[in-house]
Amino acid sequence: MFEKEIQKIEQSKEYGKELYLTSCFFLQDWQFTYYNQKTKKMKTFAIVNDEVKVLEQNTEPFQKEEKIIQKLDFTQIKVPFQEVLILIDNLMSSKYRQTATQRIVSLHQENIPFWNITYITASLQILNVKVNAITAEIISEKMQNAMDFKVKDLNQKDF
Repeated sequence: MFEKEIQKIEQSKEYGKELYLTSCFFLQDWQFTYYNQKTKKMKTFAIVNDEVKVLEQNTEPFQKEEKIIQKLDFTQIKVPFQEVLILIDNLMSSKYRQTATQRIVSLHQENIPFWNITYITASLQILNVKVNAITAEIISEKMQNAMDFKVKDLNQKDF
């Protein structure tokens, strides 16, 4: 899984030897995020028209609390992308009786590799499910209405 993309990125001139892969993200295309432990900055790549493109660089990791960002270990992953999508599609149709209009998928590592899947429905429900990428066990699952998210007061002058 992703061997060709990762090899292409890691052989490109944009790649730095001090980087290590921390996550993969899919919205419309796959993006690959690497981390530099020395600078504590991230760099995100994509393969566009068979070329390596840097989408973001020198970005700060998004963390509620500072912790070590783990390297993504592909040797542990046993549940492929397509299989996890089938699992979540079945959950959506059987338990929630909804259909996704937008799907966001990412692959991370925190002690174990896990898939983080977010589905947005036509009724503005948001389902977030984390799935163990080794066993396919659901780690967490939460459905909530998009209107429940707090939005900053537009009258504030800090934007």
